[in-house]
Amino acid sequence: MDEKAISSFISSRGLRFAQKHLNPTGPVTFKPQYKLDYGGTVDWAVFDNNTNKIIGLIECKGEPDLTDFVRGLGQVEQYYYSMLNSLNKPASVFAGDAKVLYVADKATIKKIPHWDLMHFSKADNLVLVDGKAAAMASMPTDEYALYKKSDINKISAVKADQLILSDIPFTRDVRLYEVYMGLMALYEDNKSRVIGNGSPNKNAVISKVLKGYSTVNKGNARNVGILVKDLGLIDDYNVPNSYGMELLKAKYVEFVKTIVFNHYNSAFLNIVTAILNIASQKNTDWRNINVTQLEIKRELLNMYGNRKLKNLTDDDANKNNYIGTYLLILENDLGAVTSVKIGRTKQYSFNYLPLKELALTADIDTEIYNRIPFQLKNYMNSLGYIGWEI
Repeated sequence: MDEKAISSFISSRGLRFAQKHLNPTGPVTFKPQYKLDYGGTVDWAVFDNNTNKIIGLIECKGEPDLTDFVRGLGQVEQYYYSMLNSLNKPASVFAGDAKVLYVADKATIKKIPHWDLMHFSKADNLVLVDGKAAAMASMPTDEYALYKKSDINKISAVKADQLILSDIPFTRDVRLYEVYMGLMALYEDNKSRVIGNGSPNKNAVISKVLKGYSTVNKGNARNVGILVKDLGLIDDYNVPNSYGMELLKAKYVEFVKTIVFNHYNSAFLNIVTAILNIASQKNTDWRNINVTQLEIKRELLNMYGNRKLKNLTDDDANKNNYIGTYLLILENDLGAVTSVKIGRTKQYSFNYLPLKELALTADIDTEIYNRIPFQLKNYMNSLGYIGWEI
């Protein structure tokens, strides 16, 4: 079922749908393409006719791929916060027990890895429609045609053919704040070149800044330079292009979120999926699992039939350089994981599930802001920039 068919299905069920998934006191009215206070538009707003209050907001997605599914989660989160803000108003249009529903075809569970964990705890009313049942001449009851998350068994393991892969940029021993510093250094150097100074040597420019401010990987200018280029932030003359300038003009928190969402979805998706698979194999869940880099790498290779993934598992057999770097980003830039060294081996555990909560929310803004290192702060202060953080 596509998005239009899902929407028609909801409309045709009317009160029965509302009674199953919302809390009406009597008859209801479904209003399509309802505009919210902040300017967004929701597919359906459901009004309780007795109270004239909204008891539900509904976002429809047919059979979304991963990107569309996550985009829908972001929309649901916006609806949720819009609802909360309205609840604080004296003449609220929302009922106190109003819900936000995300409705999609049941086929979604075959296309989205660990879909049952990919929802927001604040707005987790995922409703699935059995498109095949809905298309039958003799329509089954709603109990058979509609499913909530709790009605369907958790997928225990995900294989590679269920993952959507895009290019994973070369990322080794690099932190995102170092990428920001490197890009800023190239921008400042280009300004100097305009007046006759500066250097066209990308690695020399970046190395001077990393070493000068004693970053974690101060001798890693080459890898930072490769990544800045691989992310498409600079042109052939090592000058920030329009994309790079757009990110530099944004606040640092927005820079990190943009890099993560535009370039690291595949890497994080694979790593987190591998950890969830390991948790299932150990009969535990993501809240209680502790894993090593080697365990993650072995599971990733298992998921792909021992086929190596470029810039993820194609390093030396006894090394996990790429995976280790992504875990560092998850830990130090985003606060999503915590590591504890036991002997010579690091054990990693989740603070929150990136597939579930790694979204454009105030919580993530705070996590990134709180982890801005002093090296970056000192560098930006030396350049005279104010209010660049958030």
